[in-house]
Amino acid sequence: MKQYAFYLALAVTLSTLSGCASKPPKDTTLRAAEKPYQGKDMTAPWRIGGVFDKKDKSVTIAINGDNVIRASFPPFTPNVNAATNYEGKAVATACKFATGIISDNGRSKFGIAQMIVQKSTGNTANTCDVSVDGEQAVTLYF
Repeated sequence: MKQYAFYLALAVTLSTLSGCASKPPKDTTLRAAEKPYQGKDMTAPWRIGGVFDKKDKSVTIAINGDNVIRASFPPFTPNVNAATNYEGKAVATACKFATGIISDNGRSKFGIAQMIVQKSTGNTANTCDVSVDGEQAVTLYF
């Protein structure tokens, strides 16, 4: 009986320690704060926001909680453009990213390439300019 109690206590201790040692999954997304946009002929403002997924290097633009645009950055390319229609209006985005595309925030062997791109484009932020019917609506910062 003592042996059973010992093994039970050992099992409980080991399972507790292994649970404490495991790391939570790394969050691979960056969220842009939602911004309001009130366009012409709109009865209520839209809430425009976005998410950048560092793992698959894609950006998703959402309006009022609906994902309306999803675009993936081509390899080693810090810019991506995409467009769609939402509630009868043309919605477009032009994204320019300074980090997370060519390297993971400068912590890889491509850090020098990222610095060269930043210097040549003059861009040091991750932004998406969202336009509605050809009019600049909001700039999202990731």
